[in-house]
Amino acid sequence: MASDPLGFLVDQHRRLGPVFRVHAAHLDLIVLAGEEANAYVHGPGAEDLSNRASPVCGG
Repeated sequence: MASDPLGFLVDQHRRLGPVFRVHAAHLDLIVLAGEEANAYVHGPGAEDLSNRASPVCGG
C-alpha cells in the first residue's frame, strides 16, 4: 500500500465493493468509494454518518 496507495484503494474497491475497511498507521478506516457512495456521504447520508475520529476527506 505504501508504494502505491491509490492503486491499493482502487484494487480494494474492485475486490470488495464501495464500502470496505483499511488498517493503516494503527488506524482502522472505513472507506466509502465511488460516485454513489460520495453522493450519499455528501447528501442524504450526511445526517446518518459520524466522523468523530477524523474529518471526512475533501469535506
